[in-house]
Amino acid sequence: MRGPKRAPRYAAFLGALLGTFAMGSGMAAVGDKIPGLETLILEAVRENPAVAAAMTESSAAKSEKSAAKAEWLPSLTARSEVRKTGGTGVLQLDQPIWSFGRIGATIRQADANLSASYAVTDQTKYDIALRTVSAWESYASASLQAEAITRYIGELDGFNGMMTRRVAQGVSARIELELVRSRIEQAQVELDGAETTRKLAIARLSQLTGSPFDNGQRVDDTHIERLLVHAEQFSELSAERLADASNDYPSVRAATYKAEAAEQASKAAKAARYPSIYLRGVREFGPGRIEANNGVALGLQYNLTPSQSIYGWRGSQARAEGAKLKIEGERRLVTESLQTEMQTLIGAKSRAKSLAAARVGAEAVKQSYARQFIAGRKSWLEVLNALRESELNEVSIHAAQVSTVASYYRLQLLMGLLPWQQPTTGEQRG
Repeated sequence: MRGPKRAPRYAAFLGALLGTFAMGSGMAAVGDKIPGLETLILEAVRENPAVAAAMTESSAAKSEKSAAKAEWLPSLTARSEVRKTGGTGVLQLDQPIWSFGRIGATIRQADANLSASYAVTDQTKYDIALRTVSAWESYASASLQAEAITRYIGELDGFNGMMTRRVAQGVSARIELELVRSRIEQAQVELDGAETTRKLAIARLSQLTGSPFDNGQRVDDTHIERLLVHAEQFSELSAERLADASNDYPSVRAATYKAEAAEQASKAAKAARYPSIYLRGVREFGPGRIEANNGVALGLQYNLTPSQSIYGWRGSQARAEGAKLKIEGERRLVTESLQTEMQTLIGAKSRAKSLAAARVGAEAVKQSYARQFIAGRKSWLEVLNALRESELNEVSIHAAQVSTVASYYRLQLLMGLLPWQQPTTGEQRG
């Protein structure tokens, strides 16, 4: 008679216990969703003042190029002199004829500097985009972790209520109630940490994009799932693709143009050591004028200053050699970043798959331990540990998925595969 009376009570407890699992797993955070990663990157690249500052530098470089070209134009000099015969006004027009390549090298140097400034602008956009991906990764990971911990606390709260009743009925020891309450406190500490990380990431995103975001906004799960599909299709990069991506990267292009500018500066310094030929027209006015000075003359001019000496030329030549070495240094840094992100993506995808496969097992163990606790074959500690393992597995899955998406996007950025990353010319930039 005793068995049949106890069975309904245990069945009711088991149903409540398993119902707690279902209730916890069904909880979801509320609030508006934060914009997708693509939108965040575009806003950051468009609104960040660092990009505007870089574009201003390009405008300055464009003016310097125009100034370099203007050296071929005639220059007008007006001066006034006082002679014994009276005051004189002099107009002098000088037209460069041949500069031994100095003016041409100066123009090419300015052109290379302009191209380098465009590459630096692109690099600034890339850097801001990468920082945005990093902030989004931190935000998404912390948000999903907070949601998983919230569900975990919900399940623990259900356990706390049931264990409170069992202790009151004398069925369980009070230490088991203290154990579940201790787990709730631990989970709350973890939740506070995740929320702090999430708020800091939101603040970073707000600064990068210039758009204020509410702390209550949550990550878009469907957005992550869509990007995961693309990430799964991204295959490992070949050596050829790595080389192409490295050569096209803005920092490598900027280093290449800067090396060209340094080379042209060296040529200009060398040419400055030689004479130049010019055409000069002079016209004097006033009572003190000398008619013989008026007219047009072909002249040869040779100026040698310390900065134009052989030492100055050798210095510029050394800088040019150093600039060339920086190209390979930048290329290696980019290749290293590409390889690192590629391996990170592969590892994150592998972890996500393994953890997803383990999720089913962890859920089954959690349910099984709940039943075995009722039958007296598992301790309360083992039930809580199974619940904790399931929660940790869920957090790890989300972290691996977010890492997969972030690495995938960083690879896209490093390889310049996004539409806004196509290098543009000066005309397109305006």
